[in-house]
Amino acid sequence: MVKTIPNRVGLNKLTCYSYSYLPTRLDKQINNETSGDEYTVSINIKYTVSINISYYIMSKYILSDKENKLVSKAIRYVKKFVGMKYKYSIAKPSVKKDKQPFWIVNKTVPKFDYIYKRGSNCVGLLNLVRRYMSLEIYGNITGYKKEDWIGDTYAWFMYLKNKKRLEKIKPNKVYPKGTLLIQKYNPKDHGHVAMTVMSSKNGLMETKIIHNVSGKWDGKKYNSVVIEKLKDYPYHTRFTHICLPKNWLIKN
Repeated sequence: MVKTIPNRVGLNKLTCYSYSYLPTRLDKQINNETSGDEYTVSINIKYTVSINISYYIMSKYILSDKENKLVSKAIRYVKKFVGMKYKYSIAKPSVKKDKQPFWIVNKTVPKFDYIYKRGSNCVGLLNLVRRYMSLEIYGNITGYKKEDWIGDTYAWFMYLKNKKRLEKIKPNKVYPKGTLLIQKYNPKDHGHVAMTVMSSKNGLMETKIIHNVSGKWDGKKYNSVVIEKLKDYPYHTRFTHICLPKNWLIKN
């Protein structure tokens, strides 16, 4: 017996929905009430079901039209930096001078040619993207405590963590373009950041990312901004969390 059931379990704010199920095994007696076409099943039962679901759902992993336009704008900008050199620094970034590799001043971004000649580190590239989107730099957000190391990976990770915007990364999950990939800060290599420039229906590993990276892994050498599939980056396992574009690319 197949019944159509109204949404009684809060499936993430469905806009419209219809689903049916065919019970294949009942471990306990099902208590139900039938009223018209509605079929209500008590929750305190155990059963195995074969489910067919078809519905339209506004998911947090789907960009709205407005979000899509903003994210596309950011991606067009960051793609211009492909080939820009990676720049190291051991000095604490200063807000007194707008310079590489962190680019942390909360002002309009400098001219492209000026930036490109000077380079950045991994987080500096995405600091520039935030500035281009008229956002402030993590570690120096208005109304929040200023970090000692403004705009570095620690400031990024801690701000997003404290705002509860980070999710544990799931390599096979489909994420929207503009998603931030971040490695939890550590004193050994100081973490890493990248962003997706497209979304693959085959999951994150098949998704292209952009990052400024330096190092050598499995014979593959890096020292500039590159676009590649996540699976083609030999050290892709370093990433520990993601942040959806609406939570880092569109708002402070």
